[in-house]
This record gives sequence, structure tokens and C-alpha cells, in this order.
Amino acid sequence: YKFWHRRWGETEYGIGVLPLGGYVKMLGQDDNPSKIAEETERSRLRADDEADGPTTNDPDANAGVTDTDEGNFEINPRSYLAKSVPQRMAIISAGVIMNLIFAVLFATIAYSMGVKYMPAVVSDVEPGSPAWRSDVRPGDRIVRIGDRDITRFRSLQSNVALGNMEDGIPFKIRRPGHEGEIALTLRPEHGKSKIPTIGIRSPASLTIRAIVAGSQAAAAEPPLKKGDKIVSINGTALSNGTDLMRIRASDLDVLLQVTVRRKLSVDGGKEEDTGSAADTAGTEEITTTIAPAPMQRLGLVMEMGSVAAIKTGSPAEQADIRVGDRLLTVNGQAVGDPMTLAARIRQMGHESGEVEITLRRTSDKEGASEELTKTVKVEPPRSTEQAVMLDPMVSVPGVGLAY
Repeated sequence: YKFWHRRWGETEYGIGVLPLGGYVKMLGQDDNPSKIAEETERSRLRADDEADGPTTNDPDANAGVTDTDEGNFEINPRSYLAKSVPQRMAIISAGVIMNLIFAVLFATIAYSMGVKYMPAVVSDVEPGSPAWRSDVRPGDRIVRIGDRDITRFRSLQSNVALGNMEDGIPFKIRRPGHEGEIALTLRPEHGKSKIPTIGIRSPASLTIRAIVAGSQAAAAEPPLKKGDKIVSINGTALSNGTDLMRIRASDLDVLLQVTVRRKLSVDGGKEEDTGSAADTAGTEEITTTIAPAPMQRLGLVMEMGSVAAIKTGSPAEQADIRVGDRLLTVNGQAVGDPMTLAARIRQMGHESGEVEITLRRTSDKEGASEELTKTVKVEPPRSTEQAVMLDPMVSVPGVGLAY
């Protein structure tokens, strides 16, 4: 199918859509068998009997001349039909070679431009999920699943969805500050979403995509804007979304001095920064203060369930807290609202580094139970561990348990 074609002199130039590319059509050449007779007719040279005289009996003098009822004619020596077999092969190969050159040139241009993709880096882990229980951490990079190397987060999703649900999927993980690779076997779970998942969230961006109306960020002065890129919080430089999640987890109730980089437009105004620029040319840095947002409550306190998951190697596991235990008190105080328990445990363990947890454990099949007191260390949280799944759990990040 011709997208565009035009004839200059004896040559017709064109661009094809199917297949894409240019083409060269020589006199007398056509790939359609039904048009061979037409091309043969176009390639004939008419002989003028009166000007050139009749043909002679000399075979050499009559070479290329054919007698028909229509008169004398001969094939144009520049025609494709007049060429030898090797010459025809060279003519046909020229188009193929040009297509190869075209493909190499445009492939080189495409690869030099590059393609953006989301790396297989963990920004956060769903509380109680398989990855959470195996102590997969924000900042970890998934490099291998089974026998396949992984670079993109989309490849991670597809390999998990098609993985072995019964025996689990072998993972290889690289962790910042850790030598070598960490080998884990994770068994995906469906949950209510019916989609196999291990509870890993995609990399978080430092570029602000939206400002929620009525939020503390919207009330900041000077105001933040969509497209701003966060470069530091409270003087701590951020290199990726994992750093942002870590600071959010540790500084929940303090004023945040947020510095953003905003791109300048050509006319001196402001322009949204997509976050893709590697340099700071044409940008300015703006620092604003964001106050902590107080929790708004309805006065309802939800009933706390039993412990549903324990993180591998966590303080909760070291203190022998088990799945099925029901928490009763923390440092002698009732557990109260389970939605605020994580923040209260973090405050209690801020100075001493540990808390005393009293729990009730069912000891046999008949339902007999006992109360136990455990001394549990409280570690600085690595992330906020916010639940977003359809069947969520609430976690205590500094302790490593979810309920």
C-alpha cells in the first residue's frame, strides 16, 4: 500500500505503509504476476519501418527484434526484462540490503534515545504478606526469579502471577549494604483480589503527582505544586523513593522542612518538572514547611484481632511471639485502639528501646490458654507499612508483627 508516491522524469519515488519503507521500481519490473504483460508492453521499443527500413536477413542485425502482427519492436535494453539473471538478482537484493541498512540506522537511533521503565526495586511491603514475613525490605532489588533475570517491575509481576503457588518461587535479591545476593523462596497468595501477589509495591517517585485539597501539603507556604521534585527533607538529601518512605516512617509527628526542585519555563514562569532531567539547569530550589496532620477520629475503636503474621528475624520472633497470640497490654496499658498501637509502641520504646507485652496464648486444642509477658525490642521503622490490599493487616513496624 502506497502512502506517498511521485514521478520525477523516468523515476517513480514512493513510501510504502504495508510494508513500511521506501521502494524502487525499475522499468519492466513488477512483483504482481498479473501485471507482467503490462510491464512487457511498457518495455517495448517501437521501430519505424519508414525511417529504419525493413529488417535484414543478418541474425546479428535483428537481435532483440521480434516480428508481430503489430509491427516490429524490441525490448528496451534498460528494462528489467532485458537484464541477465545475475543482474536481476542484484537488482532484487538492493532493496533487501537497503531495508537492512534502514533497520540498523533506526534501531541505533532508538536504542541511543533509551526507554524509561520501572525497575524491580521494592519501595514498600504489604503488612503480613509473603514478602513481609520473609523480611523483604524497602530498597531491595529483585534480580532473579527462578531461572530468569529480572530488571523491570512489570516482569516481576508477570513471573509472580505465573509462578508455582504450592512450592513457592525462588528469588534472588540484592540489598544495599549487603554483600552478595539473598536467596528467598516466596509462595504467592491470592487474597480477596484473586490475583497472585507477594506483597511488594512498585518504586516510589520523588516527583509530586498531585496535591490533595485540604491537606497540610496544600496549606504549606510557599505552596508545593504538581511536578515538583523532592530533593531533601529536614536537611537529609533524598536519592530515591525508598529514602522518602524511611523518613516518613521516622518523622510522623514533627515539622518537615521540604526542599523541592522546580523547573523554570523559557519565559521565566514555572513549568512542571517530570523528574527525568539529570541536571539542575533551568531549575530553582524552594523550601517549605509542612506541619504534621492530626488524626481525625469518629470515636469508634475497632476490636483487635490475634497476631496473624510474624516477620522473619524480627524482635517479635526473637521474643517468641507466635501467630494466634492475642495482645492484652503494652507496658501495663491496655492495647486500646489497634489503629494507633504501632505509633504508641514506637513512642514507648523510643527511650528504653524495648517494651513489655502481655499476651494470651491458647495452649491446646481444648481451648486452654495462658497469659505470658514478653520483653520485646523496638527497632527504628524502615517504612510506614501502610495496608492497601483488600484484606489488610495492621503491622507494628518496629516489632515485626501484624494483626
